[in-house]
Amino acid sequence: MNQKINDINSQKDTNISILYHIKNNLAVDVEIRNILAGKDIDITIKKYFQNSPDFQKLLKRIEDQKIEVTQLEKEINKERCIFEREKLEALEKGVLDFKIGALRLAETFLSISTKSERLKKAKAYFEKGLISEADKILVETELSSDQDALIAKMEYLQVRKVDLLESLISKDKN
Repeated sequence: MNQKINDINSQKDTNISILYHIKNNLAVDVEIRNILAGKDIDITIKKYFQNSPDFQKLLKRIEDQKIEVTQLEKEINKERCIFEREKLEALEKGVLDFKIGALRLAETFLSISTKSERLKKAKAYFEKGLISEADKILVETELSSDQDALIAKMEYLQVRKVDLLESLISKDKN
């Protein structure tokens, strides 16, 4: 389990697959429990998060918030300081939520086949550490797909309604 990310079998792909590592070396539920316990025992997963632009943005927000809290402590602005500390705590909890969400998303990618173009694109984003982008593609496309299915069903029901009305009219004439 103490593998370096470069040692992972890339299956002749130019990108090293974090999903391949998770599939072959990691129990997602165990890693989530470790994260909740404040442990980062899987080096590859830790490196994946460190290289993720989304994760880096979150860490930057935490650092900025720490600076804000430190400034307020110096100014002895208690009310605002308490508020800003609560924001900092929420951001720090966000780190855990981010990691857990990413691992759950990885688990989802491993349990479904990526035959559609949208899933391939989402998986590619995930592999690059662009977790929010992968999530957006999945959600937007699902909504669009659902909308297309509803429109198609509505059109079918309209045609069916017209057919039934014509059928009733022709029965009444006979």
